[in-house]
Amino acid sequence: MNDPKNSRLDETGLKEIAKTCQVTFDLTRNELLKEDLGIPATGYPPNLSTDGPMTLTLHGSHGTLTAQSDHIRFFTVPEEAWVSEISYFLTADTPEEFFAIIRDAAEAYGFDKTSAEYQIKAMKDRPDEGFEIALDPGYKLGFEVVYDLSYRGPGHVNTVIVSVDPTASEFQPLPGL
Repeated sequence: MNDPKNSRLDETGLKEIAKTCQVTFDLTRNELLKEDLGIPATGYPPNLSTDGPMTLTLHGSHGTLTAQSDHIRFFTVPEEAWVSEISYFLTADTPEEFFAIIRDAAEAYGFDKTSAEYQIKAMKDRPDEGFEIALDPGYKLGFEVVYDLSYRGPGHVNTVIVSVDPTASEFQPLPGL
């Protein structure tokens, strides 16, 4: 049985995820350790894919992210005992759905609303141009959330690649900048 704080990614945990389509991680300590997931410290968590949507729940120190996705990826290296990034995909069949996803995220995750609206306006003004842009990170929940937008316009599926860094709870400038 999966721990209520952290879904396990070992064989038993993966069977439960496939059955329930529920995935939960506790990021309140700004870390996600492989051992908490049932993965050896030098191992790699498996990517999660389902035919229908999974509910991903990430608990942060200041709030909770809940999303529906059919694909969740984890990034780490064998030398690290933690997961450095969780990513998943959101899709929208219409521009209106896509813009609603962006606006909802700006509110929920603390993205700069003015910047988000500027990008939405640019997409509306040039609907057939296509856009590839990442919004500045949001930290409202106690971890970093980044929205990487891929807008192809009306008549196309538009995609957001969401990246979550469990270790970043606030903006950290690059050293030397």
